[in-house]
Amino acid sequence: MGIICPKCEKDDQIYKISGIVSSGSSSVRLSGRTTGASFPIGDSNPSIIAGYTDIEGEQTTDLAQKLAPLEKPTTKGNGSGCMVTVGAVGATIILFLSKETFKLSEVTVGVGCGIICLIAPLIYFYDLYLYRKLYYTKDLEYWKESMMIWKRLYYCTRDDCVFDPERNIQVRPDDIQSLYPAYETENMLEENGNKFKG
Repeated sequence: MGIICPKCEKDDQIYKISGIVSSGSSSVRLSGRTTGASFPIGDSNPSIIAGYTDIEGEQTTDLAQKLAPLEKPTTKGNGSGCMVTVGAVGATIILFLSKETFKLSEVTVGVGCGIICLIAPLIYFYDLYLYRKLYYTKDLEYWKESMMIWKRLYYCTRDDCVFDPERNIQVRPDDIQSLYPAYETENMLEENGNKFKG
C-alpha cells in the first residue's frame, strides 16, 4: 500500500513538501521605464517625473514559506565579539582624547587601554571559537535530523495538513516545526565542558 494522508486516508491530493517549496519559490526581476506626477503644495501645475526602475528579488507563496526547511546554521557567532571589539577601540580612543580633560596620568591611560585590549580579544575569542564548540555542533546536528524528517514530509491539499508517513503524524502547516525533534539544551554546557577537558 502506498503513502496516504492519515486524516482523509486518500492519496490523490498529497504532494512532497520539498516539491511544493521549490515550485512555490521563484526569482523575480521587474525593470522598465516609469513616470509619475508630483503635485507641490500650493501649486496646481503637476511636475512630471520620469525614470527607470530595476527591482530584483525572491517571490514565495505563503504555503511555500510555511513549509520551508530550517536554515542551515553557520559557524559564525552571534556578533557580540565584533561589537565588543568596536566598543573597545572606541573606548581606547575616548580614553586617549579625554586624558587632558580629566587630567589623567599616562599610567592611568596605559592601564585602562591595557585592560580594554585584554578583555576585547577574550570576548571575541568566546564569540567565535567557543560558540562553535558549544553551540554550532549542536545546531548542525539538530538541523541534520530536522532535514531528514523534512525530506520525507507530505502535504495534503484536501485537509490542509502536513504529515510524516513514517510516524503517521499530521499537523497544520503553521505547526510543521512540531514534527522536528525537540532541541535539547539540558546538560549541553556540561557535556561540552567534558569534551574540552578530554
